[in-house]
Amino acid sequence: VTPPVAEIQIMGLNGEVKRILSLQGLPQGHINPPECLRWSPDGLKIAFASGNNIYVVGVDGAGLTRLTNDGDRYYPSWMPDSASVLFQKDTSAGWQICTAGVYGGNVQVANLPVEALSCPEWSLDGRNIAFRDGSGGLWVADFAGVSFANTRQLLQGSDGWRVKAIRWSLDGNQLVFSDYSKYGLMIINADGSNLRSVVGGQIELLGWIQ
Repeated sequence: VTPPVAEIQIMGLNGEVKRILSLQGLPQGHINPPECLRWSPDGLKIAFASGNNIYVVGVDGAGLTRLTNDGDRYYPSWMPDSASVLFQKDTSAGWQICTAGVYGGNVQVANLPVEALSCPEWSLDGRNIAFRDGSGGLWVADFAGVSFANTRQLLQGSDGWRVKAIRWSLDGNQLVFSDYSKYGLMIINADGSNLRSVVGGQIELLGWIQ
């Protein structure tokens, strides 16, 4: 049976559909989950998860490329240079955070001293990443060009937090995230201070606007 053809619709802020990308050749014919759809910083590519692997495609629909080959890969996040993608890898031993080059190269596991890592998010200036741990807590770490350092926890899952989607502010000073336990949409400073609620309820998709 031929799988359905997945589509990405590019829309204007007024809701008008500007372009439809038909993605031929995806194993399962869909993007999963939809919040994995991520536009590259240079505006030329889109990363997403499908069939439990990470793909990249040009905004014109050309150059569909699979970056991973062994399944259970989700939540891509772009490096600022648009040349590499950070993503979540599920293994029998737990979750890991990895990087893969858009133009080839091996998948690399991030050297982070925390177990069961997921939902990674690279800051726009490339200096930090944010992620959640297996209990739902929120963490950040510095990036020193080739490795990560100064890993620190902002929120603990043992306190009732269940962090899901995470996004850095444009200036890298704040994080907005959704909490699927009870809190809704939250903002916190990158140093862990000034935690505040934006709106309650179940939040799946989020982002910053200039």
